[in-house]
Amino acid sequence: MRAGYDDTDGSSWNIDLWGTHKLIMCYGFAFNETVFTGLLPCQRETEDCPEMAPAPGRVQIAYRHGLVNQQEPIQWQSSRTQDFADRAWPERTYPTMTDMFESALHPDLFFIGATMHSNDWSNSSGGFIHGFRHLIAGLHNALEFARHQVPWPSTQIPDVTPGAITEALIHRANVGAAIFSMHREMFDLVILEDKSGDAARVYVGVPKGWVYHLVSHTSMYFAMTFDRPRELATSEMSKFVDGVREKAGKEFEEVQRLNKKLETFEEKGDEIPGELDAALDSARHSWPWRQHMTSMLNDHDPFHAGRYVRDPEDASKSHGLHPVIRVGCGDKEHAVVHLLESLDHDYSSISKHVMPLLKQVQEAMVDCGHVL
Repeated sequence: MRAGYDDTDGSSWNIDLWGTHKLIMCYGFAFNETVFTGLLPCQRETEDCPEMAPAPGRVQIAYRHGLVNQQEPIQWQSSRTQDFADRAWPERTYPTMTDMFESALHPDLFFIGATMHSNDWSNSSGGFIHGFRHLIAGLHNALEFARHQVPWPSTQIPDVTPGAITEALIHRANVGAAIFSMHREMFDLVILEDKSGDAARVYVGVPKGWVYHLVSHTSMYFAMTFDRPRELATSEMSKFVDGVREKAGKEFEEVQRLNKKLETFEEKGDEIPGELDAALDSARHSWPWRQHMTSMLNDHDPFHAGRYVRDPEDASKSHGLHPVIRVGCGDKEHAVVHLLESLDHDYSSISKHVMPLLKQVQEAMVDCGHVL
């Protein structure tokens, strides 16, 4: 790499350092599951890798080094769908796993921590402590339930009425950390266990892969998480982004030009003019800023006029994270209810949140045959 490339920290290397040091660009690390070879007993042998074969009935994952599925065509498994367009990136940076974080290659081996991000990469926060702490708790409850018959932790709603259901959902929208940090991936559930209106329970922090293990074929349920739509750029914003990108490209060329000029002074041992030093500092500052602006605004404009929705009837058009409640009658999804987004994360407004939700809950309970 040439001197001055991406020197954005204000303390660029001089010619001597670039002559004696090597800079290695690292695009991340490929996850290597061979460290687990031999830890678990094989349940089915293959010619290529007898100790890494999946159990009968499990999907055999194909990847370039190690276990390879001999059936054509090979379908690569990766948490980064765009990795293969640029081979400089690792083919697979996370382990392949089921929706309950069990290794697809090693039965009974579960992943916890940042590796859980494999299932929600570029979608939620499983790669960070504020996200995977909830995933770990969910996995614990799922294993307790599945392997030790310990009921999933829940609380009972004593008065099973539309008002009580609405109150429970509003409360979870206000305080639920798992459904906010792990939006789209974890749910808080309110399950009505029978149609007599005598029993309902609240389950919190349920991974999406486990929701239907708790919901019976005859139960009515409300499954709430947080979500937001992906907002595509308007033609005006696209033109603006193109202009920012063009300026960023020109400023990068200017940085390169000034760096070459600086190299000439250093090679000759001449004193560097103050105006050259100042111009280079300015270019190094403005170019990364424009590059960041291009990345941020590349596919949406978070500040456009009319972005903030004010009418509860338009809650589904909310652009920020907001509660989304999926209502089900047994095996069928009955409705999807959106609560109006709230910048201060307070969903207790009687007119904007409580009454609109109460109306939807009443209608859903009637449609699903529940006694009010």
